[in-house]
Amino acid sequence: MYKPYDRTLDTIVYIVSVLSLIFLITLTYLIKCTGFNLSAYMSPCKLYIFTGFYCPGCGGTRSFLYLIHGRLIKSFIYHPIVLFAFIPGLWFILTQTLYRLHIPLKGIFKKLLHPLTVTPLYIYSAIIILLAQWIIKNVLIFFNIRII
Repeated sequence: MYKPYDRTLDTIVYIVSVLSLIFLITLTYLIKCTGFNLSAYMSPCKLYIFTGFYCPGCGGTRSFLYLIHGRLIKSFIYHPIVLFAFIPGLWFILTQTLYRLHIPLKGIFKKLLHPLTVTPLYIYSAIIILLAQWIIKNVLIFFNIRII
């Protein structure tokens, strides 16, 4: 039985996730097939320019670009939250879609494809990963190590 932490939250996250996936597929097509250069339209991080320190989002765009090119390790190094959101996000969309379309599952598939639900643990884990990578990147600056 599917028991979400919060059914409304799951629905909102599902809708946003599907729209985001459509956007990411479109962006991936633009980047890979048309030679669109996303970096040419990105402005440098203002926090980094003024202070020399990375903001919590620094490296996210490059991480996404490495992800769509299949370079998962580089994607993780530049910003681990991208993989943390992307991989479970795809699983969330798949399992929620099967549940919402009322597709009957049997046997191992019933357990394997049980609908994921958004829980505070997942959200808190994302916040911890975001803050940890931000702190680590900025501490490494003191040792003259620049990851991004």
